[in-house]
Amino acid sequence: MHNRFCVILFALLGLGCQAPPARHVATLSDYPPAVHEAARRENAAAVTLVDGGQLDAAETHLLKAIAADAGFAAAHNNLGHVYFHQSRLVLAVREFHRAAELLPAHPEPRNNLGLVYEAAGKLDEAVDCYQQAWKLDSVRAEYLGNLARARVRRGDPAGEVLPLLTRIAQTDPRRDWAKWAQEMIAKRPVNAPAP
Repeated sequence: MHNRFCVILFALLGLGCQAPPARHVATLSDYPPAVHEAARRENAAAVTLVDGGQLDAAETHLLKAIAADAGFAAAHNNLGHVYFHQSRLVLAVREFHRAAELLPAHPEPRNNLGLVYEAAGKLDEAVDCYQQAWKLDSVRAEYLGNLARARVRRGDPAGEVLPLLTRIAQTDPRRDWAKWAQEMIAKRPVNAPAP
């Protein structure tokens, strides 16, 4: 009955009964420069609002940026940040995933996904995201620190976590992180089981 209705309806409309075209993922090159500029303007306004703690207003601007340019990864990443800080974790995951798809070689969206998963208590997923971010940028201390913290929280074996903690203790420019790593090293002898 449904197929017959489809054929009749589309025949009347002159469309035929065929599958819809494949969904196209828009890129920056798919839009005229004026759209890019509108997206950039909205994103910049949102960043200023986020810095001022005005998350609801920032969300409005970011949604406008994405409407102007659906492939604008920075707007997706920033919208994920807004949702994360509003504790709207499912929406944050969606936006960070989209940013990661649009920026496959960029670590920040993966690190942000790790933060969301860690906040939700999904430590396996968090560790996976942090490892991806760290593989893409093994210089940035934040990515290694987040990876080590999640692995400690997950209770990974000391022999696997100690090299990460040692590197943080020796090289992390953030004093609080270096101190934390030293404390974790003192609590986790190499042969001891994870807590």
